[in-house]
Amino acid sequence: MSEKDIKKPGARDISDLKARLGLKKGPDSGTAARPSPFNGAAANVTNGQGEPPAVPAPTAAKLGTGHVPPPPGIARPPGTDTTASAQAIQQPIVPDARLDPFGAMNAMAAQTAAHAAPTYVIVDDGKPVESVQKKSLAARMKWIGVALGLLIVGSVMGGISARSKIYNATIDDAANILEHIRESSAGLQALNEALLVAKDRGDDKQSFLPGDAELTKALDELLKTGKLKDPDSKLFFRANLFNMEPQLVEDTLRFYGDLSDLLKLVKDHVKYSQADEKQIAETSEIVRKLGPQARLGAIFRMPRDTNSGLPLVEIVQVGSPMCADNQPHPDGCPSGATPIGYQYRPDINSPNWGSKAWSKDTIAAENIVFLGQSSVLDSLLRGTKPSVAEASYMRRIQKLNAETERVIDARKSLENRMNAKAQESKHFSLF
Repeated sequence: MSEKDIKKPGARDISDLKARLGLKKGPDSGTAARPSPFNGAAANVTNGQGEPPAVPAPTAAKLGTGHVPPPPGIARPPGTDTTASAQAIQQPIVPDARLDPFGAMNAMAAQTAAHAAPTYVIVDDGKPVESVQKKSLAARMKWIGVALGLLIVGSVMGGISARSKIYNATIDDAANILEHIRESSAGLQALNEALLVAKDRGDDKQSFLPGDAELTKALDELLKTGKLKDPDSKLFFRANLFNMEPQLVEDTLRFYGDLSDLLKLVKDHVKYSQADEKQIAETSEIVRKLGPQARLGAIFRMPRDTNSGLPLVEIVQVGSPMCADNQPHPDGCPSGATPIGYQYRPDINSPNWGSKAWSKDTIAAENIVFLGQSSVLDSLLRGTKPSVAEASYMRRIQKLNAETERVIDARKSLENRMNAKAQESKHFSLF
């Protein structure tokens, strides 16, 4: 055994690896030739000296379709026709990775790149390019037209829905206003009833009493309990009135204004009447002496000398009626007979009473004539302050009564028309 055959301990035999890679030459290569990576056949042929024969460089004719191009940076084998080989290459053959690992990787990469490359097919349909552009422009105009059509339809539908929404809101607000008008009806009716009751306390059952404290108290109670209250102006001014008739809108505005003015009249009347109650209650010394049931009259006095005197009227206090028996009857003549005269006295401090004739059909000298009620007479009897207070009271209450009747009539008409509006059918709306 030679020294070459003696292996050192731990040494690895790489002769077989060198033979596979073609690095070991000579008869001691120790292994047979491996199959060629180009044709896959086993090559056990030597050149007579124990070495494998040299492999000639492949030509373009020999490469065929199984040629694997070298990786970038590696020169082609000598004698290779690049033009012919490039035209001949269609599908690279992947060599055995056990024999040529690097070649196998390159072949697989080339094959993958060949499959991944896009394929462009050029077709000549005989039509000019301009017609293709015209067709493309027509398609664009078609879609633009469709889009504009949809936009127009959407705008029209949106406008219709918007108007329908406003119209429906008007109907809803008409119902709200109608409910408020009906609520105000209760307060107006209560006010009217208080005024009618006050008229019944008058002398002729159809007129108000001056300084009626009971009426003032009743009106004040209506304000405190909330039966009479300010109208909700926000409900009306925030309502959608666009689709209401102009006359209906105008009448509604007028009604709310009149209702507010009427409420102000009630408040002012209560305030001033309460302040004037003390003045109205004041009586003069003459009124206290006459008493609440006293009546005043006049006697026409003719002058004795018509050349120098003038006819006069004497104001007197009228007493009990004188009947056919020439006697005074404080409770009236028996059987309802007509008095023939009345007692009178020109001095309210005198205890003595006289009598004068009276006739309901004629006025004659020295006969008694009754005096009617007047502000002048009241001022003379009661004084200035009570008379002015009562006169102011009567002006206020007469105006309040007339305004109440007018607002009640307007409310009835407005309620009927607003109810007709609230009952209208709503329009279809998309939102």
